[in-house]
Amino acid sequence: MRETPLARVRQRPEVWITGAGAALITLPRVMTTVPWGDSAEFIAAAATLGVPHPSGYPLYIMLGHLFTWIPFGPIAWRVNLLSGVAWVFSAALFAYLVGRILRGNEAASAPPVSSLQSPAFLATTAGLLLALLPTLASQAQIAEVYTLFVLLLVLLALAARAYVEKPTQGRALLVGLVLSLGLFHHGMMVLFAPSLLLLVCAYTKPRGALLRHLPTFVLGAVLGTLPLLYLPLRGAATPPVL
Repeated sequence: MRETPLARVRQRPEVWITGAGAALITLPRVMTTVPWGDSAEFIAAAATLGVPHPSGYPLYIMLGHLFTWIPFGPIAWRVNLLSGVAWVFSAALFAYLVGRILRGNEAASAPPVSSLQSPAFLATTAGLLLALLPTLASQAQIAEVYTLFVLLLVLLALAARAYVEKPTQGRALLVGLVLSLGLFHHGMMVLFAPSLLLLVCAYTKPRGALLRHLPTFVLGAVLGTLPLLYLPLRGAATPPVL
């Protein structure tokens, strides 16, 4: 039976260990009140489906609004929780990415001589170290856009590696979609996307797959712009936060 991506994740202990550890580190520290700075604007915009300061962050605001549907806790805590959840998933998926890379290298080299050198241990360590990064971990406690950006960046790296391993139309669509979502969520994606795309071009075989899948990649990128429709639609409705 063909192994699905979800089944592969379930079989990786680093994903669950890192996810549980990151949740224990992050979620209890999510603020229950309105933080200072842009967070107050983001909370108000998410609660009212408003449009915050440029670039408007439509993906973040729509996801934040979904979190306001949580049937308990203050509205501020619910929207702040989006940042914490995004950070937990970022750490867990980063551990999964590191584990995949190490297992690929392990297949071409001698097996580890110690459990401390095993892919699972090293990947878990990498994921937990990411979860503990002070600057970003502080952003996981408040309504801010940066942890969602990191999650999109990790997802893009996973999609790019999956495409290099086995180029298919579906994976090309996913790379284009996540890249577009990341670019229009936060401009910092332009600092990372070129190197990832260069690696995809350098390591994808056969070479002809890139040209064959280019229209599908572009389609994914176009689909990734759909959250932008939120801005004119909600702007025309003159919400309280505009």
